[in-house]
Amino acid sequence: MKDHLNPTSPIKEYYDGEILYMYLSDNFTQVLTADEVDQWGPIVLEDHLIYLEESDDGVVIKVHSWTPELKSYSNIVLQIASIIGIVIVFIYINQKQLEAKSKISFVEEE
Repeated sequence: MKDHLNPTSPIKEYYDGEILYMYLSDNFTQVLTADEVDQWGPIVLEDHLIYLEESDDGVVIKVHSWTPELKSYSNIVLQIASIIGIVIVFIYINQKQLEAKSKISFVEEE
């Protein structure tokens, strides 16, 4: 057993109440909060973890999502890449049509 998990002799560094999540199937512990702020009362849901956190404004409810969320810049990059991809496909189709027309007109001239 790790020293900081022993409730009879806690280490002061761990008094601020960190939120840890243990995957029982893998026996893997993930530290979700490692800071100087007090967190407590975790509630595990299917896709989220909800816990309380002490801040300057009082007690705040925090929600931790298990699924990664797209940031706004990632969303913009994805939109730009999609538009560029559509334009490239359009140019490719147009080029193939022009090549096909030029082959047909070349055959007709002979």
